[in-house]
Amino acid sequence: MRCAGMYELRLGVPHTEIPLEAVPKLHPVSLFSNFWFECKGDAPVPLRQTLDPFKVPTILPWLILLEAYEADGQTQFRYRLTGTGCREMIGSDYTGKRLGEGFTPDAAEARVREVQKVMSTGEAVYSSHPMPLAERSFINVFRGIFPVSLTGENIDQMFIVMAQEDKRLNPFRHSASLAAQSLRLGAD
Repeated sequence: MRCAGMYELRLGVPHTEIPLEAVPKLHPVSLFSNFWFECKGDAPVPLRQTLDPFKVPTILPWLILLEAYEADGQTQFRYRLTGTGCREMIGSDYTGKRLGEGFTPDAAEARVREVQKVMSTGEAVYSSHPMPLAERSFINVFRGIFPVSLTGENIDQMFIVMAQEDKRLNPFRHSASLAAQSLRLGAD
């Protein structure tokens, strides 16, 4: 189905939720996960002001910031930022758009349900899937959704990190994150 101004979205694209251990250690999703856990500490979710993505600059191109807002008595979601790597991979800039805008109703509903799950549990969610855009379906990605709170009371924003499955980043630029990952997952 072709949506106005967007790529054709594929229905029935396999979307598999996976454990963090299934994501390679040097992939942007894994590296950001380490950073998220470091910032989270013992809190249910990290405070937004403690999670400064500029501390992990090589991940910035693969980062999407999604914010929750109220409209018509319902929680809605809007893309506040879309990194350059994501824009190039997707073929579009979602910045300023509502979650699901330009998607088929089924695809939009699936994305909203996934984000609502993250909001209700406060847990990061990891997935693996081909891009749900027919023109980009040859690209397989790992994706992670990471909740944060502006005030410590509610989950107001989520960082989404998404990159091709074969994407790897320089380990020397993330040595603290790799150390944390070894503690969490056990050294290989």
